[in-house]
Amino acid sequence: MNAAALLATETREHEMTVLHEDGLYRHIRFGRPDTALWSFTLTTWPHHLAISGDIGDGWTFSDRDDMFEFFGSRSDAGVNLAYWWEKLPASQRTAARAFSEDRLLRLAVEDITGWGMVERDRASAVEHLRMLWADCSGDERDYRKIVNEFTWVPTITTHEVISGTPIRFRDSDDWDSEEFCHNYQIACHAIAFGARRYREARGA
Repeated sequence: MNAAALLATETREHEMTVLHEDGLYRHIRFGRPDTALWSFTLTTWPHHLAISGDIGDGWTFSDRDDMFEFFGSRSDAGVNLAYWWEKLPASQRTAARAFSEDRLLRLAVEDITGWGMVERDRASAVEHLRMLWADCSGDERDYRKIVNEFTWVPTITTHEVISGTPIRFRDSDDWDSEEFCHNYQIACHAIAFGARRYREARGA
């Protein structure tokens, strides 16, 4: 279940509790009354918003004067992970992204589709790569080793490749194999949920 669906499921019974409110200085809790599980608190002050609690703990964003307006200006505004990521301090931007073997596999498969082979060879190459992926239970270094050592030999000559000539990935070390981590994604969806809930309660 992705972060958006998971957050929506776990917050269906959440209630909003205003712990403190003095203009843009706010301390708002969201959660079920009988448990701290999946609860979170949004704290705002001019140009800043921080999330803490059971989910999304530790992220602090900085942009406009009223950050609830930034995150919940429209109920259908959605969550923009990349744009919001730019509003984090540098140290948190680094922490918000991590290596993803799924993303690296997608990039490798996309690269194979451009190798100029006939469909039968492309399908065989992708199938073999996926098999190597499934057998790997290591870390980033092991998955990158698969990519760096992967070679495929086409069986049919086309105007781009010659039968029997090995093909391998080029410039794979430059591929961006990082994705936004789950904790950051959950935090963003929780903030959007809370900001909308707050503004709806205030008639904004």
